[in-house]
Amino acid sequence: MSFTLDNVKNVGHGKVDFPILSSGGSVTGIYGANGSGKTSVIDALALLRQTMTGATLSASCGELVTIGEDTMSLTAVFLSDVRSWSLKYSVEYHKGGMGLGIGQESICLLGSPEQVGRPIVINDNTKG
Repeated sequence: MSFTLDNVKNVGHGKVDFPILSSGGSVTGIYGANGSGKTSVIDALALLRQTMTGATLSASCGELVTIGEDTMSLTAVFLSDVRSWSLKYSVEYHKGGMGLGIGQESICLLGSPEQVGRPIVINDNTKG
């Protein structure tokens, strides 16, 4: 799995790879100096979980958007045992008066994490 975040708190652009161990599991440690983005990654993963489960986004989620920006985006690539396919989920959030709203979402099937397929689902909430 990999996780990419853009305009999240103090992280302009960042990517975390979760390598699969030969035993089949995955263990990832996040470390770094104060202010390097560790909490931003954890907060963004929590937001992604809320979004993917359909939970209501709290008004405080708007604080995750980098100061001076109106949007942020998250992309996660999930590996599957089924035919060695992967799934790529991307979501763009827009900061507004009521907190954070979902702008555009897309889901792509991948033959491998490096081979991005055509989106199979696109939801664009920014168009009325």
